Amino acid sequence: MKRAPISNYIRPVLVWSGALAVGCSVMFAAYSAYERTPPNTFNPFCTYRLTYHLNVTLEVEGKQYTSSVVRQLGHSRRWIATINSGCRRTFGTAVSFRLDDNRLVLIGTYICPKALEALAGTHQGYIADDFTAAMRERRKVNVTSLCMGVEQNQPPDPTIGPPRDQGFVIDNSDHPSRWRGLAFKSDNVAEHFRIVSAVAEAHDTLPEDQLNTVAPAILKTTFKYRNWSDSPEALFWVNSRYVPTKQFSYIAEEERP
Repeated sequence: MKRAPISNYIRPVLVWSGALAVGCSVMFAAYSAYERTPPNTFNPFCTYRLTYHLNVTLEVEGKQYTSSVVRQLGHSRRWIATINSGCRRTFGTAVSFRLDDNRLVLIGTYICPKALEALAGTHQGYIADDFTAAMRERRKVNVTSLCMGVEQNQPPDPTIGPPRDQGFVIDNSDHPSRWRGLAFKSDNVAEHFRIVSAVAEAHDTLPEDQLNTVAPAILKTTFKYRNWSDSPEALFWVNSRYVPTKQFSYIAEEERP
């Protein structure tokens, strides 16, 4: 009995495999549309719930400085969330102010829960992480009226403890060698630094910041610290911006009281 050519068996397999691949691609595209892919990446494991433009004015010894970023709040997609270690935030995580004496001030840009709820429009929308309407309508919120600094609710919760560092002062924008933290109080003042205004506007656009132009050296700095979460390292993933070269030129030590 003569056997059929092997190609007769392989052809249907290839056809069905191709159809399956196309079907999976269509399903993934539809799912990606439902869970947005961050516009600056093709990472299939990450999505985001909100992007906003944040404009901050800082007053230092009577002079005002302004800086802005576009911050994107990303997280793992649901299907991979249990095993994905997280989605790195590369741009828009710090407003940067280069002072007249060449010091650099960095302030985190994750706005406080009260401000996020105001953008969502309702408490239910905030709990559901639903900011679709906020971005479509480009809603604005006065962060200084709702937040202590940028990241903590106003008024402060007495059960949480003293204000934590939300910003940092680096001794030299071009040759960083020392840094210290800034903890803004309920009047938005930390030492002689005061946040005059901070406004967030929901906007579905690309994340960005001004670090490359204001103080590019800071992205090539290794920060020494006692606690990573209370250091400038926690503000941005400099490794992600300098892969594959990772040419770090400066070392900044934490100032001890």
